[in-house]
Amino acid sequence: FAITPSEFWQRWHISLSSWLRDYLYIPLGGNRGGRLMTYRNLMLTMVLGGLWHGAGWTFLAWGAFHGLILCAYRPLTGWIKGVRWPGKFILGLVMFHLVCISWLLFRAESLSQAGSMFVRIVTDMRWSLLSTYTLGMILVFAGPLLVFEYWLYRKGDLLALLKKHWLIRGLVYAYAIVMLWMLSPGAVHEFIYFQF
Repeated sequence: FAITPSEFWQRWHISLSSWLRDYLYIPLGGNRGGRLMTYRNLMLTMVLGGLWHGAGWTFLAWGAFHGLILCAYRPLTGWIKGVRWPGKFILGLVMFHLVCISWLLFRAESLSQAGSMFVRIVTDMRWSLLSTYTLGMILVFAGPLLVFEYWLYRKGDLLALLKKHWLIRGLVYAYAIVMLWMLSPGAVHEFIYFQF
């Protein structure tokens, strides 16, 4: 539900975000020194964050992409704060898709592979069996979790479920357990960061 890149980084991989802020962004000067220096510090922080994941062009591009969107959104901060519900929904969709584009860079083996994946995404609009399967999986497994996340977000209380009747809590817990059981991997996979 993040509608800006800074909101995204406050919610995603919080330990990495804190480390980037405390050990790169602030020592580089943070917001001090004017607009140009702030943009430089944002870009350097994110590019170095990309290189921290791996010494490759795709990670460098991933960091630069996040730096660019942080810089692009920065002048819009005041305007975004005043946006109401329909605008927030649109801003959330835009932010979600920008982050998904960045994952192409993160997971691709080369910049050319990332480019061809992106081109295929925006040009090949055929509906396939995989599309039907994926949509079904999202509706059945991710849909209820998204509704729950949105409910918590609207309540403004991460412990709101604990204040509900025991039967409602039991149903939510049962659903979570069934999901963990059904979606458990069939084989042990190497932890993703061991690749870097």
